[in-house]
Amino acid sequence: MKKIFLFLLSLSFIALLGVGRVYAAEVSIPSDTSTQYFNGTEYVDSIATWTHSAWQKIPGATWIWNSFYTTKPRLGETVDFRKSLEVPGIPMNAEMEVITADNEFTAFLNGTYFEGGDDWRTTHTHSLSLTQGLNILDFSVINWPYNTEDSEINPGGLIYMLSFDDSPTLPSDLHFMDGSTRLECGSVTEATSIKVDWDNSQDSSDIKYNYKIEYPTETMPEYDIWNTVKYTSEHSGAINIGKSTVSVQAEDIYGNKSEWTEGCTITRVEDDNDGVYIGDLCLDTLEETSLYGKLGVNRWIWDGEEWITTAPKGNANGYDKIFSMEDTYGCSCIQILDRINDLTRDELGGHYKFGCSQSIIEAWRDNLYYVGPTYVETVSVPATGGVVSSVNTMQLATKYFLRASGTYRFANWGGYGIADAEWARRTFAYLPTDLTGVVEQDSLGGWIKGEGYYSSKCGLDVQIDGMCEDWGDFDSGHEYEIEYDGKGNPVNFFIYDNAYGDNSDSISVDIYEDKWISLWP
Repeated sequence: MKKIFLFLLSLSFIALLGVGRVYAAEVSIPSDTSTQYFNGTEYVDSIATWTHSAWQKIPGATWIWNSFYTTKPRLGETVDFRKSLEVPGIPMNAEMEVITADNEFTAFLNGTYFEGGDDWRTTHTHSLSLTQGLNILDFSVINWPYNTEDSEINPGGLIYMLSFDDSPTLPSDLHFMDGSTRLECGSVTEATSIKVDWDNSQDSSDIKYNYKIEYPTETMPEYDIWNTVKYTSEHSGAINIGKSTVSVQAEDIYGNKSEWTEGCTITRVEDDNDGVYIGDLCLDTLEETSLYGKLGVNRWIWDGEEWITTAPKGNANGYDKIFSMEDTYGCSCIQILDRINDLTRDELGGHYKFGCSQSIIEAWRDNLYYVGPTYVETVSVPATGGVVSSVNTMQLATKYFLRASGTYRFANWGGYGIADAEWARRTFAYLPTDLTGVVEQDSLGGWIKGEGYYSSKCGLDVQIDGMCEDWGDFDSGHEYEIEYDGKGNPVNFFIYDNAYGDNSDSISVDIYEDKWISLWP
């Protein structure tokens, strides 16, 4: 079989985000008619040639020659091809993977021979050293003479796929060094300082490394992020107690960047005699000697070895409970109370005085603490008509309390013509009667519910999200409270009346969230 030439490389550009720059995904530059051949005078675009069924096929690449059919099948001919390639960044990892030709080839990069062959059954692999800027690939392909005038019997052609990495590669082999001891990602150490190390194959004056570490603060398990730039593939520094996560990104002088490495974690532990090393949320945990003589029944403190309590008489009220330092993530009673106080400003005086209750410890263990009704905002609902909405979104599946207060005027009737969120005061003439004509609900001095008596089924009430609400029994102070489940939207309020011309004032609705919080990240 005739010798066939195939030149194959893989080109990959790493894609990153940035303004004014195209970050590529995997990009291939195949042989096509933009590869030029020399016509005796100059280089001109090549021709997509007739393809022999036995020729190699490369997806995306085109067999090319100086004509569709070779013009000299009997005599044979030599065709010189050239591909000019401009590389804007720093080219890396170029590699020739496969070569085949019909029939013989020699290949040059920037005037230097790098590969040749005359046996189609042999494939060749070769790394290339592209340079930044202009690169010239030259191929001299010989179609050998053959005893035929049929160009389909003795065709000639060239095919290739060119590729390289024009961006810094993803830093590899990220790990830590404790002196001469290598620590892999996910390691635990008692070292107070550590060296972060990674592969140095890209170290040069053209490459810098963007370095990022997320580290725990020294007081509680809060995290900060610190960024810096390194010009060699390492960084040494102190680490805080807890888990730190390091990521590295390579960047060249033209702003081309690799992806960030996956976070590589290391956990520094310190033995503060609580027996908790991984996930220790509190540092310097001490026995709570100040509470020894005051420890209340079913109250708990850490004595330096275990959690202790004062048993109730008769082993009642859950004294069979046992807590450990693993349950409290290495935190004592006072450390737990300090954290809750920081987050909520709850004074927790009895707990500081007599020890932590079971519910406090369980809330810390479960990372869920009940704060209770927490003010969100006040909405003023006008008596003059129109829907008003809260500024804040009522979070989905979250319970709120709506506290309505005040009165408004719906008619100029002196001491009457007044309404609150649920009830309206009318004169005797306007009070509803039963079928016998007896006035109903007069025991409240003219205050009646809207339901069933007005053209709107909830009459002069404050409506919520377009729906009637029963705000409850009459309150002489005109204050009412109902529960409301958040729907993921602001809550809407509206007062219905069939005529607003003589209306004035408004109803205030205070919104409170029935709040639960996490106590640690």
